[in-house]
Amino acid sequence: MKKKKLLTVSVGVLLVAALLFAGIPTVADDAPTVHYDVLIVNGTVVDGTGAPGYQADVGITDGKIVAIGKLAKGKAERIIDAEGLVVAPGFIDPHGGISISSRDGSVRNPQCLSKIYDGVTTLISGEGSVAPRPYDPDRAFCTLAEAFRLFEESGISCNYASFVNHGKVRSFLLGNEDREPTEAELQVMKFLVAEAMEDGALGLASMLVYTPECYSTTELVIELAKVAAKYGGTYRTHIRGEDIHQLEPGLGTAEMVQICEEAGLPVVQIHFKAPGPEFYELGMLQQTIDYIDEARAEGLDVQAHLYPYMFGATGLSAIIPPWEKAGLTTPEWLALLEKGTDSRARIRAEIYEEIPAPVEWFNFVMDTAGGDFSKLGFRSSPTGTNAAYVGMFFDEIAELKGYPVPPYTLEDAIEVIFDILIEEHGGGGLLAPAYFEESQIELCLQQPWMAIGSDAGARDPATGGLPHPRAYGTFARVLGEYSRERGVITLEDAVYKMTGLPCEQIGITDRGKIEVGLAGDITVFDPLTVKDKATYTEPLQYSEGIPYVIVNGVVVIDDGEHTGALPGKILRLTEM
Repeated sequence: MKKKKLLTVSVGVLLVAALLFAGIPTVADDAPTVHYDVLIVNGTVVDGTGAPGYQADVGITDGKIVAIGKLAKGKAERIIDAEGLVVAPGFIDPHGGISISSRDGSVRNPQCLSKIYDGVTTLISGEGSVAPRPYDPDRAFCTLAEAFRLFEESGISCNYASFVNHGKVRSFLLGNEDREPTEAELQVMKFLVAEAMEDGALGLASMLVYTPECYSTTELVIELAKVAAKYGGTYRTHIRGEDIHQLEPGLGTAEMVQICEEAGLPVVQIHFKAPGPEFYELGMLQQTIDYIDEARAEGLDVQAHLYPYMFGATGLSAIIPPWEKAGLTTPEWLALLEKGTDSRARIRAEIYEEIPAPVEWFNFVMDTAGGDFSKLGFRSSPTGTNAAYVGMFFDEIAELKGYPVPPYTLEDAIEVIFDILIEEHGGGGLLAPAYFEESQIELCLQQPWMAIGSDAGARDPATGGLPHPRAYGTFARVLGEYSRERGVITLEDAVYKMTGLPCEQIGITDRGKIEVGLAGDITVFDPLTVKDKATYTEPLQYSEGIPYVIVNGVVVIDDGEHTGALPGKILRLTEM
């Protein structure tokens, strides 16, 4: 890592600045004739900077915060009495999203129900970016600009922003092939990234642990990240593997820091975690934190966010070694799992590390669970064929499917997963075990560069299913469990990690703080009662203690009820 030169500032200038701004926040005392669209009175403002809360009223007009101070004499179309409540910036979910159909352009759950009830006013996606996609006359959109237009035409309750996904760019040209692009193909990839950045993308995102992105070299990602850097973008990543090798050159966190240095842009590690018993035993979490601190001390802009849950979740197909999928369609690699085939036996052996792996990869079965299928759960059955087993762990399913009753062998449980993958046509959800111990979550939350992100899109309880509870309760959980109940972080710091900090990490400048001139995105919550209710067994439950949520000056959650309003905007880096 190369150290960057720090700008020097006169001590005298700093002293003058400190004196000038010592009175922040500025408190206005408006005349009775001032009229606002929304006026929030009697609340405690926690402004999203980490500064102590203070008593003030907040006035919003034309979607913007226009006054902060003693405004009780003002008039307003709507007055919200926030006595005993905290008035905070709307929460930013840097790892959320809203689904949109590529075939008809319809937005699924435009009311963003699970998120807006959790206090979220802005959702940011990118690892599974909607674009670019190869042209298809039957597809509703191919570019990010076209997708943005469809969101705007539909209307959404939360704001929405997106990164451009390296995997989408790669598969646009290479499909699922495990090879490097030609020079001509590389130039097209760079063009696609540039096009998305001009459309308003926040930067480049990657999921290097999954196919086909894991086939890319670090050098390829750096080349694409350099394009995003020219537009002032950020790079964020699901690192190549959150395992004991993640600090080795070219892997995991070490690769992320290398990309930061060589591409010359800020980087953010999404859902920072420490999975598996071996990781715990080696003290890898503290080592990883120290590694990032060292990079930051050398002038590199390296940060992260996490979700505050012990368990994780992913697609069931993630257990299959990536080299077995290379160049194959889903039906083709599923054929390798047919019963009685040599390929099925080979893949089982690869998962259990009975034969050497050709490349370093994140083995979900062994790295997170140590081969213990009582810790691996089944979360979704897209076809409905295995709906009866949703919510069970694979040791239970093995018995119910007719495999030997306990003590069964590891092979029995992996056979069940292979069977279900075939029956679900490659789909299905996996609950991954104990990525964290609680003490490790607490340690992570205390890092100054750690923001909060859910790793879950907006959900509608009416659609059912058994999603990870993070889809409904991430932000209320931080406020209730980790700030109020455990005292791991202060209330002000918790709000900062959900508002100002994620905005700083990814370059959003028009919201994330309660400040005159910024967007009127406000979340009002009760610091004594706010809490998450979603659990692993009953996840379809909204958070409590968040009676008001305002998006761009429009009340969306009013006294705990969704108004049906769709005031969300598309946030484009090009417009900030």
